[in-house]
Amino acid sequence: MQMKVVPPVRVLSAPHRITLAEVGKTASAVCAAVEADAAAQGMTVNGPWMFIYRNLPHDPDTPFEIEFCLPVQSGAVYHGRHVLKTLPGTTCAAHVHEGPLDRLFDSYATLLRAAAARGCRLSGESREIYHCWQGPQAAENRVEILFALEPEPA
Repeated sequence: MQMKVVPPVRVLSAPHRITLAEVGKTASAVCAAVEADAAAQGMTVNGPWMFIYRNLPHDPDTPFEIEFCLPVQSGAVYHGRHVLKTLPGTTCAAHVHEGPLDRLFDSYATLLRAAAARGCRLSGESREIYHCWQGPQAAENRVEILFALEPEPA
């Protein structure tokens, strides 16, 4: 586990309320629509895809909030179909998953155990950053998992 500070990032976001079982089939269509919207608006992609999860459930059938976020640069006023916003910076517990997607939750469990052992207080937000994506079964996939931490009490 690494501790890292993630800076704010400007993204084109597509928020949804879905279940874990729906993430895969929803992601491909939503990501294609966001990329098309960014291109139509003359935006420059400025980083890898990020999926932001809020209060991720422990089962595949409970709905939760997710944002499919594409980091972008844009100087113009946005008039597209999605949400242009800045994700706030945050301090995170981090772990990089390498390999097929069906083992991603093993990496989540590893990170959760390490965070608990260090006494980290999780905020309920997690992020996946898709540094390298070759398809669900690809050994070359590299997905960074970030658990946002609660701010230290004053």
